[in-house]
Amino acid sequence: MRKPLALPMLLPRILLSLLIALAGSAALSPASVGAAIPSPTPTAHDVTHPRIMQEAAQKEATAAPRTYAPVGAPAPRQAYGASGRLNREVFGFAYGSSLGDPSIGYPSWDFSLLSTVAYFGIHVSYDGGFIGDFSWSTWDDPNGPLPGLISLAHANGVKVVMTIILQDFDSQHGTPTMCSGLVNYQRTIAQTLNQVRAKPIDGINIDYEGLNGNCYDTITNQVESLQWMLVRFVRALRQALPSGQYLSIDTYSGSAGDRSGSTYYGFFDIGQLGTLVDSFFIMAYDMEYSNWDSPPLNCASFCLGPTSPLTTYLYNDTRAITEYAQVVAPSKVILGVPYYGRKECVTSGTPSTAPPNAFPISNTVAADGYLDASTENGYYTNSDYHSHRDANDPAGSERWDTWSSSALNCTREMYWDDVVSLGKKYDLVNSSGVRGIGIWTLSYGGGASELWNLIANRFGACRRPTLNASPAAPRPTGTIVTLTAGDADCASPQFAFWVRPRGGSWSLLRSYDPSPTVPWNTSGLPGGAYDLDVWVRQASSPNSSDAYALATYVLALCGSPSLSVSPAAPQPPGTSVTLSATAAGCSNPEFAFWVQPFGGAWSLLRGYGPTPTLTWNTAGLAAGTYALNVWVRAQGSPNTNDDYAVANFSLSSCSSATLAATPSPPQPPGTAVTVTASAAGCFKPEYALWVMPPGGSWSLVRGFGSSPTFSWITSGLAAGLYQLDAWVRESGSTSNADTIALTSYELG
Repeated sequence: MRKPLALPMLLPRILLSLLIALAGSAALSPASVGAAIPSPTPTAHDVTHPRIMQEAAQKEATAAPRTYAPVGAPAPRQAYGASGRLNREVFGFAYGSSLGDPSIGYPSWDFSLLSTVAYFGIHVSYDGGFIGDFSWSTWDDPNGPLPGLISLAHANGVKVVMTIILQDFDSQHGTPTMCSGLVNYQRTIAQTLNQVRAKPIDGINIDYEGLNGNCYDTITNQVESLQWMLVRFVRALRQALPSGQYLSIDTYSGSAGDRSGSTYYGFFDIGQLGTLVDSFFIMAYDMEYSNWDSPPLNCASFCLGPTSPLTTYLYNDTRAITEYAQVVAPSKVILGVPYYGRKECVTSGTPSTAPPNAFPISNTVAADGYLDASTENGYYTNSDYHSHRDANDPAGSERWDTWSSSALNCTREMYWDDVVSLGKKYDLVNSSGVRGIGIWTLSYGGGASELWNLIANRFGACRRPTLNASPAAPRPTGTIVTLTAGDADCASPQFAFWVRPRGGSWSLLRSYDPSPTVPWNTSGLPGGAYDLDVWVRQASSPNSSDAYALATYVLALCGSPSLSVSPAAPQPPGTSVTLSATAAGCSNPEFAFWVQPFGGAWSLLRGYGPTPTLTWNTAGLAAGTYALNVWVRAQGSPNTNDDYAVANFSLSSCSSATLAATPSPPQPPGTAVTVTASAAGCFKPEYALWVMPPGGSWSLVRGFGSSPTFSWITSGLAAGLYQLDAWVRESGSTSNADTIALTSYELG
């Protein structure tokens, strides 16, 4: 027989909070393309403009062959939080009652290490409406802390979601509040949507906690299960929320395993809910209430134990993650962790002799937030604590403490999560590949630096790696080159180094290691350019790499060449142009010069020789942009080239243009507008005119001709701001344009 789940595998969170509280569209603008051809900025509706196509072709034709992909193309990681600083989601609950508190509220949190904050929360009544309690007042107060939280969160790329709460564990009376609330779900959705529209929030978190049972549903006029009614509510909410809103739900740690096939016995149908929500927040705490009568404890009555054991106990974090990942995508699973512990006076023993899992003097076990548990300042005076003993539960990997309380005149025992036990939970999240962690609650930890550092250590992504090589290139083959990497974002980075000869294959220089440096012995390597690559990842990262950095190093007596051109472009065809090259560190360099007309093929101007200069005769060449290239190598080098340099040069007589229109704007549609272009420095200029209506695409009014004036017929055109664009080129030029002039004209 299936053993029923002990209720509710968590204390209702409202009661927990009470216990802890008691204890303590614009016009286009021209943009330069190449050396001389400006172009309107491309937009989605004008990508077929001839000049945009020309820009793409020119970039492809003149680009030096220096681009390459990262080693092995590591799979892209899911990035969370501020500028992708996190590898996993960090989802934290925020109490309305302490939201603005400077010591434990949002001013104390590190938003660079959060991805989602859930405001806890908005309570739902039996009639489906929101309850106007303190939490609602805080939420609805424009002068309260909520606007500041949202502003700071969004500035750091952190989502803010609203939690809607309905809890009912009245098993003796058929959970009447949950029945009625789910019957009136449409009112809840309507009021939820009002808040989504009213505030710049990013989604909804559902905290509906109860037992499964049957209710008479006045919508279907028949008896329905609460489990089915909850799915109906979540489905309707998902459909009603605007696209892109984040929807999560809080569920019990044992809910995914409480099933037979696809049939779930408890309140949550994890399988169906998994098709509707973006994530599950597993409330993986207060498990001692379900573990005391099962191995390894087998207590005769309730006894203390880990509130969130990692393994071994009947209900534990590892089991919860495993069971959820079997029925929903791991990318939807968030492991909730407690920033609190539970403590009580025990019936026997002294601080040095009291056993773990002792019997409390009552079943009402007090709760203690992390800040109190970690500093033991939650009672009357510090002198209340003495004969203290700290240990680690070997089965559940959670800390437990015993001490003598003079204030209560008893031996006290407490189970809670410190950074050691939390770190093991975070390691479990990384090794299992689930979405991330959830924190109940952020105010229990406040600004405790050790908690934020732990998150950074386990989930912080390396985002900004650097890679440097010393000594500086170029260096001859045989040099011992030291590669040094770094990443200021990483708490515990690891580095892997790769190298390849230009055009060859990558090889691993050193696999992942915390050391940021590695020597590269270049003895026996051929001269030439080498690509260097460092992969970096957080020590606990599940990714093949969080990020990478690339560098180039030249092994040759000739390297880092430069290419200069005189006189400066643009110049008219027929000009004698002098190309001058240099190469660093060469004792006997050789130079070869190449030229490529726009849209054409490379041709050799002069083969390898020791002279670093060349006179390029441009007589008879068409106007346009030319790519110039010098190859350099050391005499005797086996390479086609040791390195190279590229420059562009424009042959054009038309150096600038202007564009004017009469009569002066604005004018009503139907006005005959005369557009006049002029060009400086041209021998025989040709002109073409383009027009773009507001929000439209470029169209050709008149193709190239010798007349600089155009008659623009505006009859039938809509009012608005039009863009006028004149292309100018030398007669006989093969360029689309040597230069352009751009102006605007308003019809209206």
